[in-house]
Amino acid sequence: YGDNFAEFASLPRPEFGGKSLNKMIEDAALESDPAKREQMYIDIQEFVFDYALVLPLYQPQGLRVHRSWLKGWINNPIWPGDYYYNYTKVE
Repeated sequence: YGDNFAEFASLPRPEFGGKSLNKMIEDAALESDPAKREQMYIDIQEFVFDYALVLPLYQPQGLRVHRSWLKGWINNPIWPGDYYYNYTKVE
């Protein structure tokens, strides 16, 4: 993966006016105009989507059971487990 991706990301791309994906990401990070930066990131995301550079292949599924009086649980796959700070008891 590593060497092939590094080569792919450093090749000049016609979609970016001859710039590489790496150069586009660097330029977007340095852009001070929020509107231009937003469009640059949109272009990068569309490119990544079109070339399927990332494919989510697995997402764990689970069954959560809580009492009706427990409030504050958030379903977020990126934030697995319990975050007890949000929990409240409402009777």
